[in-house]
Amino acid sequence: MHVLFQCPFSRAVWSLIPGGSLALTGGYNTMAEMFESWLQHKQQQNFRESWFQLMLVTTWSLWNTRCEVNFQDVKIQPHSVVKKVLNFAAYLDKMYGSSLNQHNSTLPIPLIERHWQLPESPFFKLNCDASHNVNSGNIGIALILRDCAGTWRGAQQNAMQE
Repeated sequence: MHVLFQCPFSRAVWSLIPGGSLALTGGYNTMAEMFESWLQHKQQQNFRESWFQLMLVTTWSLWNTRCEVNFQDVKIQPHSVVKKVLNFAAYLDKMYGSSLNQHNSTLPIPLIERHWQLPESPFFKLNCDASHNVNSGNIGIALILRDCAGTWRGAQQNAMQE
């Protein structure tokens, strides 16, 4: 449970997977309990087969990554694992014809285009953005705080007139 779902590295991966945070909800003591809850979510709440498939591919990829890190002394970043997960899920989708490609709007921006990096443990990262509309004179600013696992820790926004 710790290696696949609870450690900072795994949580960082899950936070970048579409629907990954939903997979971690609940206080499960065993992997069997967690997988059963995924099946129940899929059946009771009409979750798409592609969501369930993505959760299983993520779990499998995290296990493979941990083996590479521990037995081959490979250094891997969470974004690399997510890229592998999404690519493999897309491959399976093409191979088995599931509905994943019909819902591309739920997938994140390709990871190559992302510039944001996780802060090193145990640090936090505060990102900010601002905008100004010359015509209306409106000014806005937003702040987002994330921890070393990429978990959202808080946000603040403010809008004002010039």
